[in-house]
Amino acid sequence: IPLDESGMKDIADEWLQKSGLSLVEKRWGNTRGLEYLWILAKDRERLVSETCSLSKNGYALIITGKTNRDGYRKFKAQFRQISGLSRLRL
Repeated sequence: IPLDESGMKDIADEWLQKSGLSLVEKRWGNTRGLEYLWILAKDRERLVSETCSLSKNGYALIITGKTNRDGYRKFKAQFRQISGLSRLRL
């Protein structure tokens, strides 16, 4: 996604609102010129959603997934491996 003047934080917050998700936890960071925003949220059916937004050079990549509470432990490990979060040490 090309970023305009609003930036990645605003885009992620808008995405949460449009998706009907409630924020549980959010972490922001920058490592080696790569900005990241990690969001843990839940929906009305109590499904857990994890989102990672990565941005560099005016573009953002958003990776997201959803699971039930019972499957979250396994989902979390797989999501962090796929999104690259395991290397960012969240």
